[in-house]
Amino acid sequence: MSNINKYIITIILLLLKIYLVFPQDVSFSQFQTNLLYLNPAYSGYEKCPELSVNYRTQWLSSAVNYTTYYVSYDQYVDVLQGGAGIMFMNDVAGDFTNLNISGLYSYFLNFSRKYSFKAGFQCGFNQKSMDINNAKFGDKTEIISNTPVKYYFDFATGFILSDKKSHIGIAIHHMNEPNQSLSKEKSREYTLPVKYTIHFETLILKNSIRFKNGELLFSPSALFQIQRRYSYLKYGGYLKINNLISGIWINQTLKPQINGLIFLIGINTDNYRISYSYDFSILQFSMPNMTTHELLFSYKFNCKKKKQKNKTIKCSSF
Repeated sequence: MSNINKYIITIILLLLKIYLVFPQDVSFSQFQTNLLYLNPAYSGYEKCPELSVNYRTQWLSSAVNYTTYYVSYDQYVDVLQGGAGIMFMNDVAGDFTNLNISGLYSYFLNFSRKYSFKAGFQCGFNQKSMDINNAKFGDKTEIISNTPVKYYFDFATGFILSDKKSHIGIAIHHMNEPNQSLSKEKSREYTLPVKYTIHFETLILKNSIRFKNGELLFSPSALFQIQRRYSYLKYGGYLKINNLISGIWINQTLKPQINGLIFLIGINTDNYRISYSYDFSILQFSMPNMTTHELLFSYKFNCKKKKQKNKTIKCSSF
């Protein structure tokens, strides 16, 4: 086979691979702690500066695995009358890599002594690329120097209504439906579809002689997301005893069909938290490689909290 024919076949295969990939967001197992990714309205909710780092690996033993690195920082800013944050994520799905850096802002509004409201906005810049340096044909390896790269902006908004113990939120991501195709194709099938999210969480505190306020609590939570043809529901909760946390969530579709269980353990103090989650897939019996591990570390810096008219949302965040 001539070199020209090999290059033609290479291009055809790469285009097919690009087109067959359905654009879909990363779905963190620990959604209740990856707050900026969940909803931009969470920016600055803790008032004090907070740094979060997350590592996620999915289908580790399969031919194509998925690895995600996530870093975020946010705090309340007096002059903005709200919260500001920055988020960085590197998502690797097989040969595809998607880099994202986003700026976030949220505005605090106090309806009454009982209820508070936050509105957030996110603007992100993305770079999507594909590694085609190892395309093999027969006994030879053809090296292609031109790596497909796509740059695009991405926008999101979100809203949260809360009282002292509960909060419910709505988020809309990819409002502009950016085109992710690495070729010149502009079909709707290759755009990043709008993602709609509804989430809820509440705190149930148990006070006793043995446990002081906040040392023993249970926090039920639920998440519903829909993105074009894909939708799912996660629900469950975690139990906190002193600085130890453990939880379980169910992940299912709307058919309904249970896809898997999420188990979580961790340690939480006033300044930091470390948590690990493992996704046990029901499909694992027929596809043993479908396992997911997620590790999160978060550190909250000390600061002097000033008295403000707007109430701070009491989100569990462990």
